[in-house]
Amino acid sequence: MTEPEPDSVLVSNLEKLVIQEEPKQTSESPPPDLIADEKKYRDTRCGVIPCQAMRMFCDEDNIMTTWYSELANGSNLLPNFWNFWDDIRTNPTFRYFIIDSADLAKMDQVWHRCVTKAMRAERTARLLSSIGAFTSYFRKQLYIRSIPPARCCEYAANRIFTDEVLEFLPVMMRQQGIIDFSEDDGRLEKYRKMWESNNQDLYKTITPQEFEAFLDEFDVDKSKIKIIQDPVHELSRVHMIKKTGNITIFSPDGNTVIDRIQAVFFVFRATVAGINWKTEKCPMHENCRENLKRCILELMNKFFNYEKGTFIAFRMVLDSVDALKKECEFNYHTERGTSDFALRDFDGEHAMPINRYNTTIEFFDLPEYKNFYRNAEKDTIMIWQARVFYQFGWLQQFFGNENVELRDTVVNGILFLVPDHGKIITDKFLRSILNGETPYQASQTEVLAEKRRHTGYEKLRESREQRNKALKEIKKAKKAAEQTGKKTGKNRK
Repeated sequence: MTEPEPDSVLVSNLEKLVIQEEPKQTSESPPPDLIADEKKYRDTRCGVIPCQAMRMFCDEDNIMTTWYSELANGSNLLPNFWNFWDDIRTNPTFRYFIIDSADLAKMDQVWHRCVTKAMRAERTARLLSSIGAFTSYFRKQLYIRSIPPARCCEYAANRIFTDEVLEFLPVMMRQQGIIDFSEDDGRLEKYRKMWESNNQDLYKTITPQEFEAFLDEFDVDKSKIKIIQDPVHELSRVHMIKKTGNITIFSPDGNTVIDRIQAVFFVFRATVAGINWKTEKCPMHENCRENLKRCILELMNKFFNYEKGTFIAFRMVLDSVDALKKECEFNYHTERGTSDFALRDFDGEHAMPINRYNTTIEFFDLPEYKNFYRNAEKDTIMIWQARVFYQFGWLQQFFGNENVELRDTVVNGILFLVPDHGKIITDKFLRSILNGETPYQASQTEVLAEKRRHTGYEKLRESREQRNKALKEIKKAKKAAEQTGKKTGKNRK
């Protein structure tokens, strides 16, 4: 974390807020190109903050707008609109970025000088609308988000929004002291064209390795940047296991977006689940099931075929699904007394009576799967497991052995409904069914090993948090003792 600014600099910046608009770059001359041997910061590396290094909090009903996290050093991380959404959301220049406790301390001094609510709202909207606006007045620690791989259980690189990279570069250069860097720099323009999207509803991403290579081209000191695993993604992922829902995050311009794998799974849950594809006939349209299936597959393929790493405006996904549902009122707009197969009002880690599970299976004529945990309770089933069995049953009804690539994408989406300690075992079970093998059953040894592995992670995390908290208390006590000693010395004089 960067050191706080001297009070004199902070006061000077606060004075600027009163008398002038946001300062603009004055020089258009780009810095000279640096050959490899002249690059000072090639060997530096970005700091990384994984989710395991944070304690995250939110209102579960409004994860995206209420989240905040605590770091081991006592600092908090928050979205730039945290608690200020009404002041900022209408600003046409709004851009999403992450602030910390040091940034809030600077804003506190700004707010202290505001004599009316209107002035406070105006200052808040101006400064916190974008990272460019904020850093025009104050230095800050730079945090850039990374998003985990779209596929569950995939060992692949995280992704970083290209729009965020382009927006951050001038800030990085300015804070590095390169005051003559121009946003019209030819190298920057090259990347703008390379990463330009021809669809405003699609957002491109790159890997952290590509991000660091980009920074090397401009000789940025990477040690001044922290790559943070997006807390919203992690909180949404956990909530999906608990209450279903979707894994959505904010795009750099503040839109709700979803990755292409989750988009395919969303279409499946919204249009395939809840219909008996095996025996039920539509009384309103001839060949309804065949035509509807063709439309669903076309929409799934549309999202699946976007470039890897693409994020899609969730609004577009919802609009596409709503349009598709208008193809048949009977299937999607007729109240038919279907059961709550999504089980939204229940926690995935709780159990429910097995007869309730069987009722839904019989109603939709879905395949009946036996519990793949040996020695499991016979009268109950875990709610997350019931959700998995329902969705997998519809997958078999709908796809059969066709459209294997799309089918496997939906299987991957189903795994997001599974708690971490059960993902590997569940994947083995689902694959055994798809491969026509004897349904996989986990041994007690394997179950215990998986639970121990994940319990171990949690214990290590708790231990680290307790240790850091203890160190913080020791430092606090030491500082208090030093201050007491100084006061005692003054009194003696």
